[in-house]
Amino acid sequence: MVRQIARRKNRQPAKSGNGKLRLLTTLPAVIKELDGLSGVAQLTGKKAQHVWNWKDKGKFPPATFLVMRDELNRKGFDAPPELWRIVSAPARRE
Repeated sequence: MVRQIARRKNRQPAKSGNGKLRLLTTLPAVIKELDGLSGVAQLTGKKAQHVWNWKDKGKFPPATFLVMRDELNRKGFDAPPELWRIVSAPARRE
């Protein structure tokens, strides 16, 4: 059990996208590409203070995943769902 938890903690975020999108792996990078705190606030319908708090906590709320990821994809970027506290499916072995 301990070994499984340790592996889960050390696992790298899953790379997503179709190969044409640039992967952003940090919250500040996502916020920057979505036009800063005010851009993310406007996109999600929240106040800039909320976005600042998310940045301090190091995670976006899961409820904002789809709208933010769609906008990132439209701009040519992608980000791992772990930034939104969403666990991605493990890679399939074939």
